[in-house]
Amino acid sequence: MIETRYILSLHLKTGKMAKKENKFWMCFVVGGKSPTFKHYNVLSAEVEAKRLCQVTGKKVYVLSVDYAIAPPDQFKRIEINEEKDDLPF
Repeated sequence: MIETRYILSLHLKTGKMAKKENKFWMCFVVGGKSPTFKHYNVLSAEVEAKRLCQVTGKKVYVLSVDYAIAPPDQFKRIEINEEKDDLPF
């Protein structure tokens, strides 16, 4: 918790606006590898989680992102745009 507060205080001292990224979800299989694919809507992530659960026989967590911390110069908090989906219309 102390480390998180320190990182956020560094961000607040810079006075720069952080860029926004789109909301996404990832599927984490218990005992599996780290997730790498970004789903830009929760339905897509849920379908994949069900598929992975069926294939592996393991519990699958659907993870959503709240924000990111990005290097290199200063730690910047990147806010997430909640309204993005991957529908083409």
